[in-house]
Amino acid sequence: MTEIFDICRQDFTAAKLAFEERDFRLLNILGNRLMSNVLFGREDEKLLVLPGLFIKDVALDFLKDDTKIDELHRIAKASIGQVDEAFKRDFDLGRFWSAFFKYWNDVRKTNLTATERKAYKDNRAFTGQAMSFLTNELFNDDFIFQDNSLIIKGVLQELDRIVRCHGADDADIFLGLLLRVIDWINDYYRQAFSSAQGTVNVELVKSQLSPLLQAVKEWRKTEEKTPFTNGSKILCDSILEWRRCFIRYLERGRISPEAERRIELPLDTKKRIGDTIAEALQRDVAKRGGKK
Repeated sequence: MTEIFDICRQDFTAAKLAFEERDFRLLNILGNRLMSNVLFGREDEKLLVLPGLFIKDVALDFLKDDTKIDELHRIAKASIGQVDEAFKRDFDLGRFWSAFFKYWNDVRKTNLTATERKAYKDNRAFTGQAMSFLTNELFNDDFIFQDNSLIIKGVLQELDRIVRCHGADDADIFLGLLLRVIDWINDYYRQAFSSAQGTVNVELVKSQLSPLLQAVKEWRKTEEKTPFTNGSKILCDSILEWRRCFIRYLERGRISPEAERRIELPLDTKKRIGDTIAEALQRDVAKRGGKK
């Protein structure tokens, strides 16, 4: 049997080449490809998805902001080298997370505006306090399972601006990663368990998502420290579930070419088009009658 490690190392090598060529769209694809390939391996190989997640994060940073490419490229180049060193058959989890958190913190500082740099100081204790409030809102209420709930996205949005301005401990950054992947999965579940009219079967979503949320909630209570051995297993399982969802449903919201050809126009639009065509035909008939 082909070892998944060898395949994933090839993906990572391709990603490094794409990074040097500054092809960041391809870099994102290669991150996803690496994570998907881990699906075909053994249970004890699942940590190999982590370099793929890192590569995807790097790619998204470049794709969402093309104004600081040279600075981001310098930061990312050093971190990719560190992840490369951790990416061994006996995966070095400690070295990987050290590289990931350094990259994240360096990029965070580049995303501060000049005004924010002058006004804000790192205050990780405040971030931890805010994180406790937000996770309490998320985990201790069934609001997440309401039909129109966007609470995971709301929590992630709050976390983004808090940690950007105030920094965060490794455990809070790690929890944010877990929640981001859970959000991706939740989007798929809501798509999968919806009627043709768009009504979400929240009980089905709850039955599928609750075990994962409970695992994260219990992990949070352990106050595990770097290298987050147990938390990493939860994260890897979540990433692999997300890639399974991709196989089942492809990109969320993507319309197939065949579906695009069958798009129905609103009735009032159809009527306006029909009236316009009718008037044009009448004018054409009148002109022909005049010529006779």
